[in-house]
Amino acid sequence: MTNPLTITVEEMLEEKNKILIDLRSPGEYRKGTIDNAMNIPILDDEERAIVGTIYKNESRESAKITGIHHVSARLERMTSQISGLLKECPCVILFCSRGGYRSGPLVQLLNSLEIPVKQLVGGYKRYRQVIIEYFEAPMKVNHSFIVIHGYTGCGKTTLLKQLKSEGHPVIDLEGLARNSGSVFGFIGHSKEKMTQKQFDSLLFHQLIHLKNQYIIVESESQRIGDITIPREIHRQMVAGKHVLLHTTLDLRIEQIMSDYWGVLEHDEADIQKALGDLVKFLGHEKIHQLQQMLSQKSYREIARELMVSYYDPLYCHSIKKYAYDLEITYDTINEAHKKIKKYIWQMTDNFGVSTEENAFNTENVSD
Repeated sequence: MTNPLTITVEEMLEEKNKILIDLRSPGEYRKGTIDNAMNIPILDDEERAIVGTIYKNESRESAKITGIHHVSARLERMTSQISGLLKECPCVILFCSRGGYRSGPLVQLLNSLEIPVKQLVGGYKRYRQVIIEYFEAPMKVNHSFIVIHGYTGCGKTTLLKQLKSEGHPVIDLEGLARNSGSVFGFIGHSKEKMTQKQFDSLLFHQLIHLKNQYIIVESESQRIGDITIPREIHRQMVAGKHVLLHTTLDLRIEQIMSDYWGVLEHDEADIQKALGDLVKFLGHEKIHQLQQMLSQKSYREIARELMVSYYDPLYCHSIKKYAYDLEITYDTINEAHKKIKKYIWQMTDNFGVSTEENAFNTENVSD
C-alpha cells in the first residue's frame, strides 16, 4: 500500500510544482543537494558532529536523545517556516541523507499538526543513486548534441547565451562547472566552488528536461577544471554534430575584451598567480613580460600574446580531431548567430521534431 506521507525520487522528478527542503546540515548541503532545494537544517554542522561522535562511542539511543535536545530548540521556528511555505506551494517535500531519523519523525510530527508535507523515500542517497544510474546506462542516456568548436575568443559562449535566450535547448557546461577549463578558467565565474555532486545534479535536471531534443553545447574535454563530465554524456557529445567557428585574431581579442573587461581588474591578483603557473609552458622571460603587461593594464596585448603562444597551440590538436558537419567563417558575431540558427533549424527538421516543440524561432534566418 502506498504511504500518503512519502514520495519516491521518480515521482518527485515528475512533480512540476514543488518545494524541496533539505534537512541535512549546512556542510552536507554545500557538498551537493537536489536542484533548487532549500536548506532548513535540523542540526547544524557542530551538532551533527557531536551526535555522530556519541553514536560511534556510546550508543544509538544516546545519540537520539542528544539529537532531540538540539532539535527541540529550533522546532517551533522550523514548523512555522515550513507551514508558511505550504501557503506558496501545496507540495512540500522534506529529505535528509537516507530518509531516516531526521526527515521521518519530522514529517510525522508536521502531519499530526495538519501541516501536510511528504518525505522523500531514500533521501538524498537515493536521489544520487538515480543520477548515477542515469549517467551510467548507455541505453537510458540517449541525447543528441550539436557541439560548437573554435579557438579562444571566437564567441562560443556568447552564441550559447544568445541561442538560449531565444528558447533553443542549450546547456552551458562551463557555466554549470563555474570554470572555463584552462589555467584562467576561474575568470568571469562565481568564486563559490562547484562540487562534482552538485554539477551532476544540475546537468541531470537539464538533460531530463530537454529529453529528445538536439542539445547545443560548447566543445569540452571530459574535465572542466575540477569537474568531470559523466563519461557517457561526453561520449555522446563526441558522437554528435560538430560546428567549427572561424574568425580573425583581432575579432577574437575584441570578443575576449567584451567578455571579461568587467572582471579583469577585480581578479588581477589571481591572474598574476595563474600567469606564474604557465612558466613551464612559456618560460620565465615570457611570463615576466606578461606580468609587467598586467601591471600596466595592457589587457589586449596580454590576450593577443596568450592566444598566439598558449591557447591556439593548445587547442589546435583537439580541433583537428574532429570532422566538421559545418564550418562558419564570420566577421561579426551576429553573422555567426544567423548561420548557426539556420543549421540548427535544418538539423531539428531532419531529426523529426517540430520547431514548435523545440521552441525554435526561425525568423530572420538567412545565409
